[in-house]
Amino acid sequence: MRLRGELPKEEEEEEEDWDPEPILACNYLNDGSGRFMVTSQGPYLGYLYICDFTQQRPLQAIEITKTSLCTLMHTSPSSEFLLLGYDNGEFQIRFNEKLDRSL
Repeated sequence: MRLRGELPKEEEEEEEDWDPEPILACNYLNDGSGRFMVTSQGPYLGYLYICDFTQQRPLQAIEITKTSLCTLMHTSPSSEFLLLGYDNGEFQIRFNEKLDRSL
């Protein structure tokens, strides 16, 4: 819940243990941090997760469209824009300003 911005950092939350779901799209962040973004399905649908190979859980969750599966993710050469493609043929072009670069 904290990952999705539903809890302040001071509050303790119970450890959630969800069954794994397939990763639908993955894209490495081109900022030298070694982090990457993934999308999935099931209970994880509707979020883009920022992950790090050194962590067991995602670092950040960014809300995206929940009506379709995000199956394509690509960043622009400047990393300023993010292209998201969905299984129903729709796509979004988003600014990358929501990524917390301090993580």
